[in-house]
Amino acid sequence: MTLKQVFFYFLVFLTVSSCGFKDEEDYYNEALIFQGAGEYDRAIASLDKAIARNPDYMDAYVLRGFCNAALGNIKKSMVEYKKALALEPNNTMTLYNLAINYGHAKEYKEAASYLTKALKSNYVEECAITTREESLIKVVFHEEDPDKTGYEIEACKLYFLRGLSYFNSEDYELAIADFNNIARGSSYYTSAFFYLGEIYIKKGDVSKACTYFQKAVDLGNISAQENTIKYCKELSKK
Repeated sequence: MTLKQVFFYFLVFLTVSSCGFKDEEDYYNEALIFQGAGEYDRAIASLDKAIARNPDYMDAYVLRGFCNAALGNIKKSMVEYKKALALEPNNTMTLYNLAINYGHAKEYKEAASYLTKALKSNYVEECAITTREESLIKVVFHEEDPDKTGYEIEACKLYFLRGLSYFNSEDYELAIADFNNIARGSSYYTSAFFYLGEIYIKKGDVSKACTYFQKAVDLGNISAQENTIKYCKELSKK
């Protein structure tokens, strides 16, 4: 290689460097910063560039779905999540996000369907049974598990949300089964008792409803306390 050729390639290198050439990871990380600042339109613009460089960049579709949902563009968000699912059909986080969107759209049966798929997917975690003190320590010290992918969702969360979807679509027996699947000590345990009470009110079994409301009250649920006053006061006098 001649001195002239070396100089030419050196100039090309300087030009590319000075132009700030970015790959898909650079654009994705840029989008994360915009998303964190609540600048969702700018995040989407960066993600468009990331996907243009790599059309199989699953995380970029997921983040673009999240940003669209944050802007209220639920249908667009669903399209993005479905593109991500085409690349990794058993991704728990994507299935969960899609279910949340269907819940926002009040399409509860579709939400339940995606939560069912999520429960059978790749990154379902066992229910976390932790004390309040342990939870606070994790928050304060930002404890993270290096083995986690970021796609994990707890089984109890999925059961609770599917139960809620069944509750909203009036599939009460299926909702009861899901709420009863939530492990004792899970952060969803108390709310499950509240919704079991609500279901039995709708089924006309006030006595059973009040049993569940009282369990929720004993665990500190304020809404359940209001319901015991509303439905159970006369029952307690009998």
